[in-house]
Amino acid sequence: MQICIIGREGGIRMKFHKRNLIKTAAMITPLVWKVCPVYFAAFIAVSIVHGLSHGVNTFVTAGLYNALLESLQSGEYRSLVICIFLLGGITVLVQILNGLNNYMTYVWQSRAKGALTADLMEKTGHIDPALYEDSRLLDSVEKAESGIESVLGFVFTESSVLTMYLPYFLFMSIYLYCLRPILVLVILLIFLPVLAGQIIKSKVYGSKEDAIASDRRKMKYYDSCICGKDYIKESRQLGAVPFFCGEI
Repeated sequence: MQICIIGREGGIRMKFHKRNLIKTAAMITPLVWKVCPVYFAAFIAVSIVHGLSHGVNTFVTAGLYNALLESLQSGEYRSLVICIFLLGGITVLVQILNGLNNYMTYVWQSRAKGALTADLMEKTGHIDPALYEDSRLLDSVEKAESGIESVLGFVFTESSVLTMYLPYFLFMSIYLYCLRPILVLVILLIFLPVLAGQIIKSKVYGSKEDAIASDRRKMKYYDSCICGKDYIKESRQLGAVPFFCGEI
């Protein structure tokens, strides 16, 4: 994990820390909580109910199939009608909770991104302007800026795992165990490959960040030269676009 550090002389550098996922989450999550505690708490509460609602939906669906079989055998359709209305209500509730979850995610991520970006801009404002001639400094600032999105994505992922997927898997594990204990292994067979893929993805991303930071900063500058309003005379009227396209 890389942390942006401001030195006493006004310089900025990226310090690398080897942290596991638990320590990283324990360090980053309080930053988001401090910025928007109300919306983040609401997001957690909605995520828990959302995860449980998916488990209840599965339970009610199984009950509907059982009620259908019983109705075909006995000719009594009262329990079937009740299960149909229950399943319809749960389905509507799941969609409402999904919309609330997406809305809360957008709100707290927007607020946290604004606060973290403002903090980064405040720190870079203390840097001596002469130091901006150093490309390594610019790469460090670029990595710090792009790291904000990664931080928010990490907080969203670990929060969703703990508050939505964990309750869902616990509910499904209990339900499957009640049906047949060996079915609990299905949860592990589904969850473990996904977890391993996410860990490998995070390690690959971290190892490639130093290599692509300079190229990403260059691409952003070329993009602003081609599409930005500040360079419309040079890029459009004087025909400089082919030059930048060749550099890309």
